[in-house]
Formats: sequence, C-alpha cells, structure tokens
Amino acid sequence: MTTATLNEKPYHAFEILPHLHLSSFPTTPEQIPDDITHVLNMCTTPSAPDATRTYLHIPLLDWDDISPHISSIISFISSALLSSVTTPPTTETKTPKVLVHCALGVNRSAAAVITYLVWRNGGGE
Repeated sequence: MTTATLNEKPYHAFEILPHLHLSSFPTTPEQIPDDITHVLNMCTTPSAPDATRTYLHIPLLDWDDISPHISSIISFISSALLSSVTTPPTTETKTPKVLVHCALGVNRSAAAVITYLVWRNGGGE
C-alpha cells in the first residue's frame, strides 16, 4: 500500500468528450497519457516539450481574460481533432487527442474547453 502526503495529488486527465481531455498541470511529459497528441497549456509555467506532441502555450493567470485568445483556442483544438497524426519512429497513424490544462484544471482550462464546446455546438455563430 502506498501513502501520499497532503501535498501529493495523483495526476489524472478527465475525458470531456472522446478525444478531448482536461487536467491540471502535468509536471513531466511522462504523466501525460501516451495517446494524447496535442497539448493546450493555459498556465504561465511552460510545458516540458517532447517530440511526440504538438503544444500551444497561452500563458495566463487565473484572473486573466481569455477572450483575446478564443480564436486561438478554437483553432488549435478543432484543427488538432481534424488532423492526421503519425507517430515517430513509425508511420502509424494515431487518432488525435487533445489535452487542455492549466495549473489546477478548474479555471482557465475549463473555460477553454467550454469555449470550444459552445463553438462546436453552434453557440459561437
């Protein structure tokens, strides 16, 4: 049995829709599920990049207005989900999956996911 201190929280990415996930800040690329192909980072701390994923970093604080970034958010998520992804070193095609995160996964990243969902369902017209 393992025990965790109060400061240790297990990392988990929540599936909002098939291929769209929401989480807190992954401290290492290894914490990100292997099937994630695109990462939208909505916090000020940059992600530790790796060659297997496409990243967009929009550095925001909790109280920052995301509205100037709405078109970038929608464009990144929608184009990622429509893309065809090949994984090095093979030429195997992967189904694209997007992870959206901020520091805790409850404010900026949730707002970004909701923004995308509203647009996707015709609410942004």
